[in-house]
Amino acid sequence: TKNYNFGDKVVATFSDSVIKVSPREDLKKNEVNNLHGLHRKNIFNIVEGLKEHFKITLEINGVGFKAAVVKNNLMLTLGYSHDIAFALPKGVSAKVEGNLITLDSDDKQLVGQVAGEVIALRKTEPYKGKGVKIYGKPILRKEGKKK
Repeated sequence: TKNYNFGDKVVATFSDSVIKVSPREDLKKNEVNNLHGLHRKNIFNIVEGLKEHFKITLEINGVGFKAAVVKNNLMLTLGYSHDIAFALPKGVSAKVEGNLITLDSDDKQLVGQVAGEVIALRKTEPYKGKGVKIYGKPILRKEGKKK
């Protein structure tokens, strides 16, 4: 069961298996145009997430960098003096295969937020490419010092 709050500027109606989002009659059109599109897309993402979960795959690069899932925690070894226990929020699951972490959820915003928080633990640095990044995303590499 998903709950979604529309606020007071947009009205949603459900009939014949169709959800219609429209601005309130007494408001000016330019006041609610952006909210209309936002709420329509959020409802679309909720329905899509219930049909098929959203997945984000993260890649860990670095000597000794590794990850494991223990109960509801993502245990990360990212080159610090200690291991990091990242608590996964309710509704997000993780699976680790080698150096890839797959985050899975029916909530698109939540899975993106969790991916961003994991990446923030050790961002990919531009010289050696060590760190956590979204799988398949290119890294802007810099050239080191020259003699």
